[in-house]
Amino acid sequence: MLNKRFLFALLLPVLATAAMAQDGGAKCPLVYDVENTGSNFAKPLMPEPEKLPVIRELPDALEGVASFADWAKRRSDIGHMIQHYGIGEKPAVEPRQVSAHMEGDTALVVDG
Repeated sequence: MLNKRFLFALLLPVLATAAMAQDGGAKCPLVYDVENTGSNFAKPLMPEPEKLPVIRELPDALEGVASFADWAKRRSDIGHMIQHYGIGEKPAVEPRQVSAHMEGDTALVVDG
């Protein structure tokens, strides 16, 4: 199961590109002004892990996605599922509560 999640995480950029292509090549932003552009969408209902169906093959992540706006909602749903079932909920903190510094040229250390 973990291998499927890892594979899915690797495929997310490909899926995003495919969603943009479905939107007729509409201009999509490369950088956003906010961290979570899907925060305005409601969290989907998620059953307990033992009540989830057994799915032998990876589902179509773009099911129901016909435009870039549809992809924004689907991306939000996928993010909620990854946090709920996989990596845990991201804590809500204010930017002033977190600081970071570099160690050498490549190591970013986050404090707090």
